[in-house]
Parts: sequence; structure tokens; C-alpha cells
Amino acid sequence: MNKLNFLQQASTEQREVAEKLLKSISFVENRNTVTKFLTNFEQVVLGQIVSYNYSDFKVEYFGGFNDAERKKAKIISNEYYDVNYDIVCLKAKFNNKFNKVEHRNILGAIHNLGINFNRFGDIIVLEDVVYIFVDEEIADFVAMEFTKAGRVNLKFDRVDLTDVQIEKNMKILR
Repeated sequence: MNKLNFLQQASTEQREVAEKLLKSISFVENRNTVTKFLTNFEQVVLGQIVSYNYSDFKVEYFGGFNDAERKKAKIISNEYYDVNYDIVCLKAKFNNKFNKVEHRNILGAIHNLGINFNRFGDIIVLEDVVYIFVDEEIADFVAMEFTKAGRVNLKFDRVDLTDVQIEKNMKILR
């Protein structure tokens, strides 16, 4: 693990994340790769790993929509070869007249599916719609098995990423 020389002054948490990322990502020449979904902290650490130790590589991030927090990283070593992020957006509408769905309800239901959270991107819960960004590999399973969150029945359908229009509402607290 001599690749971690830049983290000698880093915190224990940064070192642990860097080691985990180095084990899961292949930095093979002329082969572009895409990671699983990463947290903001993991994105920062991956950027440091690439900039210090793999200066020939480039990293791009995408989470399914512009303001996504959890994103996949595309590690580019060959500009002439492209790989897809393989992100699917699942959308479910629900009747909010009698029931309310919150972010924690969706997280709990995902946890009950037994799938690792690095396979899921952002979860957006609006007034009567839920958007979930997932890996292509598990999208059909999630759409089929994720039928309920709290007391609300849900039916997820695929949505083309170009049709997803999500804008974050920021409130300034004083």
C-alpha cells in the first residue's frame, strides 16, 4: 500500500476509506472503470488518490441528475474508450391524502431488501412522488420487490434520466 503516501498526515477515517477504495477500484492502464455510488467524503478521498498517485487518470462524477449528492465516479485512463455509469432512476407515485412517506421510510425499506447502500444513489421524496437512483444491475429486482414503505404501497417504474427534473430547494436559516 505504498500508494497511500499522501495520506500519511491524514486522519484514520481518510486512510480507511482510501484503502477500501483502492481495494475496490482497478487502476489498470487503458481500461476505464466506474465505481459504485460514493458519498461526498468518498468522492473527495478518491479525488486525492487519483491526483496524487494516478496523475494520468481523470475522474468524472455523475449521480443521475445535476445536484446529486451520492455519485458514481468514472475513472478515465483512455479518452477514446467510454463506459456508462449504468444508473437507473425508479419513480413511484403515491396518494398523499391519507399517508405520508418520508426519507427514513424509504431507507428502512431499502435496508429490509438486504442490498448494500453503495448500490443506491440519492433518494428523493417529494409531496407525492419518490425517486430512487440505483445500479442498473439491481434495478429490476428493486422495482419488483420494493412494494411498500411504511404504510404506503409503492409501484416503481423506470424513468429515463433525461426526463428527470429534480431541483433542490434550499432554505436559508437565520
